[in-house]
Amino acid sequence: MVARACGSVVLVVACSGPAGGDEGETTSETTATSAADTGDAPTGGPTSCRFPTFTRAEAWLRTTDEGNCDAGLAAMFGGDCENLHWLGLMGDPTVLYEGGRFRMWYSGGRRVGAEMWQVGIVEAGSADGLLWADPKDLAEDVVPVLDAGTPGLDEYGIETAAVLRDPGGGYRMYFTGDRSAAPASLHVIGMATSPDGTTWTKRDAPVLTATLAWEQPFDAGGFEVGGVLEPSVIVEDGVWRMWYQGFGHEGDAPAYARFGHATSPDGVVWTKRDEPVFRGQGLEFDAFGVGHTNVVKDPVDGYHLFYVGISADELLRLGHAWSADGLVWQPNPGNPVLSGEPGEWDAGLVGGPSALIVDGALRVYYMGTPLSDFSRPVHFAVTNAACE
Repeated sequence: MVARACGSVVLVVACSGPAGGDEGETTSETTATSAADTGDAPTGGPTSCRFPTFTRAEAWLRTTDEGNCDAGLAAMFGGDCENLHWLGLMGDPTVLYEGGRFRMWYSGGRRVGAEMWQVGIVEAGSADGLLWADPKDLAEDVVPVLDAGTPGLDEYGIETAAVLRDPGGGYRMYFTGDRSAAPASLHVIGMATSPDGTTWTKRDAPVLTATLAWEQPFDAGGFEVGGVLEPSVIVEDGVWRMWYQGFGHEGDAPAYARFGHATSPDGVVWTKRDEPVFRGQGLEFDAFGVGHTNVVKDPVDGYHLFYVGISADELLRLGHAWSADGLVWQPNPGNPVLSGEPGEWDAGLVGGPSALIVDGALRVYYMGTPLSDFSRPVHFAVTNAACE
């Protein structure tokens, strides 16, 4: 990509032509988008092209040492006091950049018994997006800013939050709630509000449930799994837009994970599209569907979608697609755009993407772990988009 900022006008030479348009039309002029329009970060210039590439992070994010970790216990159990959870019981980061600082919310396990953990939503902050203030706690491992336990919503678990600024003031959090006891897993999407991003008030009822045929739970061998989960939400021109994962059968076909889309005038009452807007490519890396949708509006051109491919080889990798309208998606020709390295900290899983625009550049936070069953510690990392 070649780009040059000229006052309030940005000249962009994209890597490919627009969807459905003249393939030779690769140059466009558009007014630079403000941070208020993107809801993510200041935009000092254009972001990367429509189909960027990403370099695997060789090191993970770390925290400061504030005495909140038992180093001996961490060493005994293969943990890491520099991680955002000493035992690595965490996942699904969502990151905002505001006021020159980064804020992260993520799923983290809090100790509630000798060998029991309850997952809640934890918060951490950072000046540079790389070294984070230590969110750990000696007694409970981490102290969530939002806990599970609401009947009919998240009685059996809360995870995978998406946090954004509310145009009316404060913050909104959308999250995955599990309202069934293990081994069943029946998901809905909930919402919470906050004046400061730290003190949250949960809405007692879900804002999105499984109502369409392709979202319905199914028998997974004596217990039910399925529903709607893993939301990604933005607000533009007074309209709230949500992309989410629906997990269920489709006719006589096996169960697959697909992405749906819904809109709302207030972020509470949602109207869904009847059919999925993204099913993946059916390649080896996403042969069994797609998970963990994350959409960010490009301040220059369209929307970026990041997701996890569900594969036959049990390895999870990161995929990317671009869209002019957020509904019709073009998969990145380089998919998967991010994979783990055999024998390394991210060998089994690269996922949980959270994309944002920082000073005009597209940045993606994500999680990695050696085994896709989460039996080994999870770490977070960050990578920046590049386009040749």
